[in-house]
Amino acid sequence: MGHAIFTEDGVEQNNVVQYNLAVYTRTSSSLLNVDVTPSSFWRERDRLGGRERECTITSSSSSFWVVNPNNVFRHNAAAGSTHFGYWYRLERHPSGPSATNSYCQNNEQMGQFYNNTAHSMGRYGLWVFSMNGYFPKSGNCKGRDEVARWEGFTAWHCDRGAEVVFGGALQFHDFVMLDNEHAGIEMVKVDGGFGEDDGPGVFNSLVVGHSALSSGSCGNGASGIIAPKQYLFSISDVTFVNFDTGTCSALSGCSQCKVFQGGFQVQTKGLTFDNSPNKLKFLWEHETIWIDADGSLTGTVEANVVPNMGILPPSSCTEDSAFAVNSQFPGVVCTGLKFARFNIKGPDTEPTSLQARDLIVTNEHGSTAVPYQVKRLTTEGWMGIVYTGATYDWSFDYSEQITNISYVAETRHLAAGDHYFVRHTFMQTPDGFGTTNDERESLDALPDPATNVHGDFYWDTDTRELTYLVSHTVESARHQRTVFDDRVSGEKRKISFRVYRLPTGRPGTTFRWSDVETWKEVPVGSGGHPTEEEYNLPVDGDEIIIPKGMWLIVDTITPKLARVYVYGTIEFDDTMDHDFEATIIYIQTGTYTPIALLTLLASVTSS
Repeated sequence: MGHAIFTEDGVEQNNVVQYNLAVYTRTSSSLLNVDVTPSSFWRERDRLGGRERECTITSSSSSFWVVNPNNVFRHNAAAGSTHFGYWYRLERHPSGPSATNSYCQNNEQMGQFYNNTAHSMGRYGLWVFSMNGYFPKSGNCKGRDEVARWEGFTAWHCDRGAEVVFGGALQFHDFVMLDNEHAGIEMVKVDGGFGEDDGPGVFNSLVVGHSALSSGSCGNGASGIIAPKQYLFSISDVTFVNFDTGTCSALSGCSQCKVFQGGFQVQTKGLTFDNSPNKLKFLWEHETIWIDADGSLTGTVEANVVPNMGILPPSSCTEDSAFAVNSQFPGVVCTGLKFARFNIKGPDTEPTSLQARDLIVTNEHGSTAVPYQVKRLTTEGWMGIVYTGATYDWSFDYSEQITNISYVAETRHLAAGDHYFVRHTFMQTPDGFGTTNDERESLDALPDPATNVHGDFYWDTDTRELTYLVSHTVESARHQRTVFDDRVSGEKRKISFRVYRLPTGRPGTTFRWSDVETWKEVPVGSGGHPTEEEYNLPVDGDEIIIPKGMWLIVDTITPKLARVYVYGTIEFDDTMDHDFEATIIYIQTGTYTPIALLTLLASVTSS
């Protein structure tokens, strides 16, 4: 009952646990607290239906419970447990009689995990999970990052064969996964580079969707390997067998993602698909970037597989049914293209009204809509993937009239020579722009990625288009990557985009609200000038029009108006306080002084 074979406080090291059999481990209703009490709350999402399953994970019924990784577990077997075969629960510091903050077992180096098996586990054959994650390092609580390896593990007929929830460069080698219901191997959030030297991944393994011992089909929505939602991941020399029924697939990405999350990269090489036409499925348009290092995934070396979307060039991206297991978001194989992930920080975006709108990304091939999402992976806001070398028009849905916009955007996966352009079109002519923390002036022509640097921009006064460069460096040479373990993760680049509109000062001719003669100059039929012969100060309920070229100074108390159309300029005299009330205020290619802007926004908000 409860845990079968385990260490307790977290300081235990260099123990050898081998040649043991743990059978029918069950939840206990007594004994230790960890045997009976819930320890965490976990959510899982159906890979196709988007349905979220909530479950409380208890600290119970682990056949082998490991709280310090620097031990040896080899040649053991677990069968029939209600929950876990092997659980690596690596907390930050030891507990119990050995409690101390000077030792960090979740930074301890890996001992050995070799030639162990799990049979018919109710949850996981192997589970690496703690709230603090496992980040092996060269020293106690600090030092350089290290790789941890689990080797030679077999899991059959479990809910999930093996899963890592949170950690660093954690690797599974020589695994055999058969007939597991939801996933053979899954990693949720892992940090590191690409390849075996310093990155997380799955290597030299066999994953079987259904074998002769099963019902003859793999479960709908099941996946052989589910790649993490963050960050980079490698899959090398893995064979997939019998992923051929329903919506099960050999591969899927963005583990445990909510809708509209993802955008990170997975690289593959040495893959073999045996009776597995269902290679890959996606959840939505910008979910995961799959890089085929050697052609074993797609048939083309260095091809990318991404979800199909309107901005992709048809000449470079082709449909393939192997990547369309989810027909709602089929994948395409893109050759000769590189992809990058961008995100815009929603809370830093102004005006705040943009936060409720889709970001529309458009290029010469079409467009894609990126919804605003509160629960993103890196920051609240917008996230999408684009291919480098292209120009993209960015606009916010139904907000073309807004000029004074600002946002902070980051782009990941940019290698040497990678770049793309972002273009904004304005209805009005701003007074200035900013793209980074460095002061810049507009170039005389569009930025040249061979000579210009990240953040350089060009303002076209005729078309009122602003185009800025998102770039890795100023160097034009492309870094050719051919070695699997040498693939670079790419740099992250930040854009702080700002548009400035500055007051120009009063012109020689101005008009005052309090002057009756002013209202002779507004269009006939509007407030203050109802007929050709009749004009006077506006009254309650009037709709007034400030025509183009008029600079109107509000220097008196104003009535409660219906609508106000500003085509010219409205200024609020700073010699008095103002309460300017109107049902609707339209500012259409008009201008206003800063004091007018503040007052207008306040009145709109209050009403």
